[in-house]
Amino acid sequence: MTKAVNFFGTLIVLLLTNGAFAFGLQTAFIDISVIIGIASTVIVRMFTSPSNWAKANRSGFSSSMETVQLDKKESLVEPRSILYACYAYTLIFLIVVIVTYFDYFIS
Repeated sequence: MTKAVNFFGTLIVLLLTNGAFAFGLQTAFIDISVIIGIASTVIVRMFTSPSNWAKANRSGFSSSMETVQLDKKESLVEPRSILYACYAYTLIFLIVVIVTYFDYFIS
């Protein structure tokens, strides 16, 4: 359930962001969709990669008590689901752009 909420929530946020940028730049929704998808993928990947930006910029000192978890911790955020949603959004809109502007790519 958490993964589905993260996946579809990310898609909704991306659609709203795309709409806001399209309205702000006064351009068509489809024209900016692939750029938003690629930018979101890069940003999310920057925080979810194994040697991520957040890990690289934290303080070097940590005590042994900080890493011990005595009870079960449930996560409300699934980074992989969010990243897969960004991939799916980019791929879907890349296909939509190619289909829409097919004549432009041919000639």
